[in-house]
Amino acid sequence: SRVAGSHNLVLLLSRDILTRPWCLVEIVTAVEAGVRVIPVEVCKRGSEFTWPTPSFFRDFRKGAYLGTSALELLYKLEVSLDRIEAALKIVFKQIAVPYSPHRQELIREAELKVLLRHCRVGRRGAFVADSTTSHVTSRSPKMTS
Repeated sequence: SRVAGSHNLVLLLSRDILTRPWCLVEIVTAVEAGVRVIPVEVCKRGSEFTWPTPSFFRDFRKGAYLGTSALELLYKLEVSLDRIEAALKIVFKQIAVPYSPHRQELIREAELKVLLRHCRVGRRGAFVADSTTSHVTSRSPKMTS
């Protein structure tokens, strides 16, 4: 997997990220492979991320946030809800890096510098998982508005 071979996974915390099975698989893959996962809170009105609570995890273990096709995919890929929960709890022990795509360029640049300080430097690019794609894409960790 490209995720397992990367140095960083930049996790854009969008509203639906925790309901996207491929994103969850990529988070588990990264955490279990020792890849640095950097949560990035996208500061954009209308796309606020809801941080998981103990009740979220209780309901998640019952499959409450995932549809039948998502659960079937996870089963097929042998990624259990317990593994996902464990990986998410590791990721969410970190403080998220903010990113404000609609703010002034100077603010965005400052936020990106903070993000880059969290990344491991290496020959491979970072991988970005978000809820707008069904897969992880290989690209630099620079984000644009």
